[in-house]
Amino acid sequence: MPQLPSGRHFGIDVAPFYEILGKWHDPQVLDVLTGIRAARDLFPFTRVLELLPDETARGKALPVAAGSTGQPPTGLLPTDTGLRLSNWPDAFDDWPAADTLAFQAFVDERAIAFLESALDSARAKLDESLSAFGTQVEAAWMQAGVHPSQDPGWDDMPRELDLDEYDALAALGQCCGAVSRSPVPAPPRTNAVDRLEGFWAFARSEFPWLPAAPDPLQPTTELARMLRDGAWFARLPVARRSWWRAQLACECENLFNDETSGRLLMQHAPQGWGVVRIVALMTAAGLAARPGRT
Repeated sequence: MPQLPSGRHFGIDVAPFYEILGKWHDPQVLDVLTGIRAARDLFPFTRVLELLPDETARGKALPVAAGSTGQPPTGLLPTDTGLRLSNWPDAFDDWPAADTLAFQAFVDERAIAFLESALDSARAKLDESLSAFGTQVEAAWMQAGVHPSQDPGWDDMPRELDLDEYDALAALGQCCGAVSRSPVPAPPRTNAVDRLEGFWAFARSEFPWLPAAPDPLQPTTELARMLRDGAWFARLPVARRSWWRAQLACECENLFNDETSGRLLMQHAPQGWGVVRIVALMTAAGLAARPGRT
């Protein structure tokens, strides 16, 4: 909690981050949490506090949160400025130049390290929340009869999913096939749909053997097995295969976040959509092939 050259005291806390972390079961909150990867991603959830004398702060003081930069000096109480660290420096243009430079040094030298520590301490809870959400989603798919593990020949139970690049590619292709076949009602032209079609066109330019519009009702594992027989990913250089793995995970996550298209794809490409959603809950590294798979 630094004292600036003007004599004013400021600090930060991440109480808003802990608040949303406790609401992980809300789908909208989950979308936000999945985007938090690094310290700077916490800027929108980091309050900027001003420490004021007791008599000035009376009625406006905040409890010192567990996620704060320290204890305030004696006689000063933290108050919320209404600003977040993501507002810095645009909303602070009325500050004296010396204060601005001092606070910038605080952000660079102390705040980033503090936020990294806060993120590390919350990561276990964050991972636990995302895992619990994934378990709930899988249970719903099992009950609906559309979980890919219910396909003939699927070799793992849901908690030990055996997904690789071919599964993700087949699933995205089936979703694209469902769009191109114009089911009724036709999927709305969302950014996710446009991106999906653009991605599939790019994938076919890289791998001409891919079908233009995979059958969305074909068992996804069957289509993935056909693609896997060519062992095309295994022939790629390691760096290129890593790029594809990350890109497939990204495309699945992008489609997963589009609720409007998702409702229709669940109906018209249920198995492909199920795999897309599972991949979206995995990391890119989780698409790595296991022993015996290429």
